[in-house]
Amino acid sequence: MAVRRPSQTQMPSFCRRLTSSILILGLGAAFGVFIAYFSFSLRMMSPKVPLVLPKAVAPRATVHVPPPSRPGKSIKKDMSVQFREYVPKKIFLNVGGTMPLSVELFLDTYPHAQQYEIYSFLEDSSYDVYYAAYDNHTAISPVKVTGLDHSNDDASPSRSKGSKPVHFLDLALWITHNTKQDDYVMIKMDSEEEYDILDRFVSLAAIEWIDKYYTVKWNESIISEYENVLSAFSVKIQSWDEKNGTYSDFDEVNPTHVPPIGAGIKSTCISSENPFKFALFLFLSRISSQAIKTAENCEGHRS
Repeated sequence: MAVRRPSQTQMPSFCRRLTSSILILGLGAAFGVFIAYFSFSLRMMSPKVPLVLPKAVAPRATVHVPPPSRPGKSIKKDMSVQFREYVPKKIFLNVGGTMPLSVELFLDTYPHAQQYEIYSFLEDSSYDVYYAAYDNHTAISPVKVTGLDHSNDDASPSRSKGSKPVHFLDLALWITHNTKQDDYVMIKMDSEEEYDILDRFVSLAAIEWIDKYYTVKWNESIISEYENVLSAFSVKIQSWDEKNGTYSDFDEVNPTHVPPIGAGIKSTCISSENPFKFALFLFLSRISSQAIKTAENCEGHRS
């Protein structure tokens, strides 16, 4: 008996669905391959752009740290290491002494002295009251400025002066810790240990912070010894005399501003009754002992 094969219209429905699915998957795969090939062709045809990597950024150096090397040994400040958020200061260090004669001399005669921060290092704190009247001034006492390292002493770094202890102070360390290298630092030194203090400045490189140095010594041989200590640095030793109200470069920092002698200068301010009398005007920003002496000298020459 012959068996009849089912016709196409009689095929099960799942076979037709299977055939359709295979056909769709094949077309999708072919389309994906075409897209990938087309994208690759476009990339190969486009001009190549070099890949630019970001440059390595060096770590930022600490602000106000001295440069690692300097041409020679000089105290000239390297302003290239500074940043605009810091404004250099002007500082006057008054080391030693008792009464504020040096502070008064500095304020009365040094140019732009009011712009300076002033620090006085006093061994006797009973004189602090005399310094309280000055603006922008700080008295540090009782301290003994020394050039020796007392950090390893077994005993407390202090000595007795009457009933009050006097602490040793390493000025070289104080300067490097409390000032910046681009600050303008002036020192007036009145100490029996001045030679050791200068040697300490050199050993700790604190001399790099100092722009001007005054000593109360006027003996040329002593000053020559001090200059030998600083021979490798461009620091000139100047002399300071608070009792006579002067210092060795007084005329240099206070140049004379007397107008040249010429016709008509004196005749404009003489008296019409007495040609030997003339007017003299003194402008004072503050009353001081120097101003009083000047007024007294003028009074004594009245005729």
